[in-house]
Amino acid sequence: MVEVPHTMFGSSSSGSFVFGIAESLLSIFTFRKQQDVLKATGATGAELSQQFREHYPLANQSLLLILILTNHCTTKDNPYRASLFGCADSKDSPKEGASFQIDFTSVYETLCRIVTIDQATLLLYLLLHRNERFYRFVMAQNDLENLVIPILQTLYHAPDSTSHHIYMSLIVLLILSEDDGFNKNVHNIMLKNIHWYTERTISEISLGGLLILVVIRTIQYNMLKMRDKYLHTNCLAALANMSGQFRALHPYVAQRLISLFETLARKHTRLDAQLKEPVNNGVFVNVNTTPEDMLQDLTVLEEV
Repeated sequence: MVEVPHTMFGSSSSGSFVFGIAESLLSIFTFRKQQDVLKATGATGAELSQQFREHYPLANQSLLLILILTNHCTTKDNPYRASLFGCADSKDSPKEGASFQIDFTSVYETLCRIVTIDQATLLLYLLLHRNERFYRFVMAQNDLENLVIPILQTLYHAPDSTSHHIYMSLIVLLILSEDDGFNKNVHNIMLKNIHWYTERTISEISLGGLLILVVIRTIQYNMLKMRDKYLHTNCLAALANMSGQFRALHPYVAQRLISLFETLARKHTRLDAQLKEPVNNGVFVNVNTTPEDMLQDLTVLEEV
């Protein structure tokens, strides 16, 4: 990353506000590793976001500007949105139909370092969801743990994040889990001494095993705190997507899977019994949850 230039916010000596904006748009993708003071392993998402704003305000403002331009007027023709979704890798030969070319490696490495920041997670989601070229590029990377582990940290430290950031992080994992190659490769990537996972000391575990543990923990957190039906469904969908490629799971991961099944089975039994109970004088006794809500929860559990 570069320090704040004198031309920031359009105050260029050339007097061109347009060139100033174009210059700032590129700044988020010009991180320099030797100058990078942001360490995802040593800071929470909130701390990293604060560092990002303080040390590299130009990159932060550029990121926010990109998101504003691409998410404004989404129901109409938006040239900024179409341009972002149509860009290609500058290291490839010129692509027909590409809006512009940019170094996907720089974009990927930058996002790996700042993906615990909510606006970076949103940009990653947009690129994975709508830019097929970038999605294929990410799926071909050999160091996916650099992208996945910070996302898992965000979910693990859910109380420190907003509900929007939690949901977006999970959606990114859900998109990744739709690829069978990803689901297979995560079990071949071995990790040692994950210091931020404090539920239990595990000296070595596969990235796939860690992913399962964090998603299960997110499900439990959602049932106890957030009670968001969509988050619950997406957590289970991610596990379902990955389940066909589960390999050589750590015993603790297997234990947590069985524990999750027992928890869901007990909840299913309880909901089923409550729905079968006769009402008193035509009035449902549980005023906090309607029969329709309980039936919907029951349906989700039965699908699982």
